[in-house]
Amino acid sequence: MKKPGGLRGFVGQPAVTLIAVGACLFLLYQWYLDGDAWFIGVAALVALIWIGKANSEVAAYRAWKQAWDAMAPQDARPGVWQAPWVRPAGAVVAVLLLGAFLITHRDDPDYAAALGWLLAMVALAALVGLARLGARSRRAARAAAPREPELVTVCVTKPLIGVPSLQAAYEALPEHCWRAINGKT
Repeated sequence: MKKPGGLRGFVGQPAVTLIAVGACLFLLYQWYLDGDAWFIGVAALVALIWIGKANSEVAAYRAWKQAWDAMAPQDARPGVWQAPWVRPAGAVVAVLLLGAFLITHRDDPDYAAALGWLLAMVALAALVGLARLGARSRRAARAAAPREPELVTVCVTKPLIGVPSLQAAYEALPEHCWRAINGKT
């Protein structure tokens, strides 16, 4: 896997991503204060999407690098550990801030509708999170079961192209194959 380079690799670093997202959120706040500056908000939204993609690429590269380094001997440098609670905590803080903002403006019908949508999305996210948590715990239970180490693992679990049935494969065999199968030479 190729390491993300240039501006994308720089902005994808967690600390830089945090600063860049903060700057974009500040620009969105400026858009809120001055409705005529819509282009600032649109640019901030586009930048947020780009920053998210850059961060995802850097995170994918780090995960791949960590898996690659895990194949090295035991004295190799260990990978960098990231706390699993950072992203969910950031999402919770963002939702709480947005909810607090919408609650303070609930007299406006548009903000009340947005608050309703926010609550619906939070409920949906909670259901999805619970489903993922249940699936993760089932996977962890299966992984915790003792297994013998394997030198070779299955990489392709499903065929990439259509595979004929065994009956169709036998029917497609030429005559000389049938002679060899039946023992007639």
